[in-house]
Amino acid sequence: MSRLLDARLCLLAYLYRSTQARSVQQILHHLLTHSSWGQDQLAGHSQDQGLRTVQLWLKQLRESSEFGGFVDAVPDPLNRKRLLYQASGGPMIKALMPIEEALLVALAEEHLKLVIPDEFQVTCLGAIFTQARKTIDQYEARLIWDRLAVGRYLKSVAVHPRGQVLLPRESPNTAFALISSALLHKCCISMTYAGRQRLLHPCAIVVRSPKLYLIACEDACTLPTSNSESSSSPDSDSAMKPKAYQFQRMQSISVRTKRSNVDGFDLQQFIDEQRLEVPLLPPSGMSAPGNMRLVLHVYPPSTGLCDALVDDLRAYPLHINQQLTLSGDQSCHILSVDGIVPTESLAVWILGRHDRVEVISPRWLRQLIRQRIAAMQRRYCT
Repeated sequence: MSRLLDARLCLLAYLYRSTQARSVQQILHHLLTHSSWGQDQLAGHSQDQGLRTVQLWLKQLRESSEFGGFVDAVPDPLNRKRLLYQASGGPMIKALMPIEEALLVALAEEHLKLVIPDEFQVTCLGAIFTQARKTIDQYEARLIWDRLAVGRYLKSVAVHPRGQVLLPRESPNTAFALISSALLHKCCISMTYAGRQRLLHPCAIVVRSPKLYLIACEDACTLPTSNSESSSSPDSDSAMKPKAYQFQRMQSISVRTKRSNVDGFDLQQFIDEQRLEVPLLPPSGMSAPGNMRLVLHVYPPSTGLCDALVDDLRAYPLHINQQLTLSGDQSCHILSVDGIVPTESLAVWILGRHDRVEVISPRWLRQLIRQRIAAMQRRYCT
């Protein structure tokens, strides 16, 4: 299939699926993103990126005998000099969205809406989300005993964090959409963070409900002059290690025209290396390796009932290399891990198990946990 024919079919499919009339600019944006012809326009640095070509196609479609009754143009209510294009007859001629697709779209809207770029929401996805909800409502209105309870299923699926639930003081606002847009368009972000102006090269977005994080590299031009890395060449920013920035602490966010330079970043590797976590610092005067061998004693509950902690550790180990064996005298289980990264989250987990878990090795971690327990005891004895 030729690229021109593919682009025209893509145009027709876009109008056919849209639940509202589209401008020429919206149609062109869709073709640039979803057709090989559009990619050619971007790669060739066309002056108008194919705008006049799309205008000509729409004119030919409206005037042709085959499609004249299919493609229609209506005045834009916000700008009477501009036309909006739609499949003639409006939503009534649209094919119904399959209920399976409607369920998938509704789940995506519910659980991924924070990370969906704003331009996708406005130009396309908002209409698709609306169509999905209408499809489910219509389907549920005709619900009989042998039909799938899709609406009830949507209300029966939740994503809920473990532990004490933290609530954001304010709901994430449209400023987060700027971060999504910058990541999508490979642009840098300017912001004030921790009292300092920064220019960041965005790498990824991570949701750890209710907290939102931007993984980014700081540009060399905003690094403190005392930092030895800032004295290197301006292109050294791509070699900087990415860091996690919490969205709630960002101020005065703006998208810059400078292109982001983070080629080769691997988000899954960043997560696997525990770089989202706060590193655990050993007591003063002691050093800790990047990875360590961890040995814990896991004692049975005083109630003598079933050991839910051991069951959990078997089902959800602390690390892929975890070994959990019963001690020789059967007084406890011995948990050992080779190559675990020491983090604050690990220390919090150990302290949260109270008298059920004892650190045996490494010695510096045992001493650190002892110091924290002693500090807690002093706090509560006053």
